[in-house]
Amino acid sequence: MNTFSTANTLYEASNASSDDSDSMDTEERFILISEIEELQEICEKLQVAHDNVEEDARKSQKAQVMCWESVRRQVEVAEEARKMAETTRRENGQLVAKITKLEGWTDCFEEGEARLTMRKLYQDVSYWVEKHYGCCPTEIPSTPWDIEDLSSNPSDQTLNQMEILSEVHADLFQHIFQSILARFMIGLDESFGDHLYQIDREIQKTCPSYVWQHWRYAMSIASAALAKSDLEADCDRIAHSVEDKFSHYSTTDAAWRMRQLKSLLWQCIDFKEKLERQGDSYFFWWSSPGRQFREEHMTGIAVEDPSNKLVEQSLWPMLFKARPEGELVVTKELVKTIPIITHEDTDQESLY
Repeated sequence: MNTFSTANTLYEASNASSDDSDSMDTEERFILISEIEELQEICEKLQVAHDNVEEDARKSQKAQVMCWESVRRQVEVAEEARKMAETTRRENGQLVAKITKLEGWTDCFEEGEARLTMRKLYQDVSYWVEKHYGCCPTEIPSTPWDIEDLSSNPSDQTLNQMEILSEVHADLFQHIFQSILARFMIGLDESFGDHLYQIDREIQKTCPSYVWQHWRYAMSIASAALAKSDLEADCDRIAHSVEDKFSHYSTTDAAWRMRQLKSLLWQCIDFKEKLERQGDSYFFWWSSPGRQFREEHMTGIAVEDPSNKLVEQSLWPMLFKARPEGELVVTKELVKTIPIITHEDTDQESLY
């Protein structure tokens, strides 16, 4: 029983006993009724307060339920987002793998490896020339007087020997450059290579990069496969050409020389084919005699400053990579230089 009920009971009891309590005077009765009314008012206020507390409790409970429901929904949304992220990441990985497979259909060949291969090929060619033509007489003597003449002037013999080495190297280099390195693709003749170059540039401009790369890769494989017999014939032709010109300057076995030379030529072919199957275009360049020395593209074999010099002979070509932002020199051209003769130099020489 709450306080309001108790006050009502006391009030009813006082009214019920009012007739029986004749001894209670009017003043005391009035005081008792006033106290009962005050108590009843307090009870009503307490009841209102109680109702307000219960209403606040219901609202708080409802807000708590809504909060928990919001948290539950957020957890569900977060879990769904996590699953979607995992699915997206997995699908993205699959797409990247497919794109990588498409774009990676080329031989991986770093610039450093290309630079080292260029140097090694030059060293191998130079070693072959010096090995077979560097330790032999400049000409084969036919009489005892010829032998005596050769031994009596060793300085001329050394000079002629260096000239012969230079001539063999220049002739061999020209064969390698024109028959192997200068072509757009291995195995293609010059006229067809020019047409194919124009087709290649058009595909590069209009198609995605991986389509262009696949095109170059496939064309390189196809041209090399179709021209295999022609490449073998080219190697034989170059070897016989060098042999016919310079065999009388060497005392090593001819079959051995030609076998080693053909092996070097095939190394150059393999290198050129690998460059054709890259994601970028690689080209070779060599300078004709008399061209001005350019330090950004050339390096000289002499120790002195090559500035104000002319190219006397190109010993090994420049390799550069064509990129959308510009050309990148991978290896500089190796050249032998001569000084530029001015009018002042000519006048001074005429004084002597």
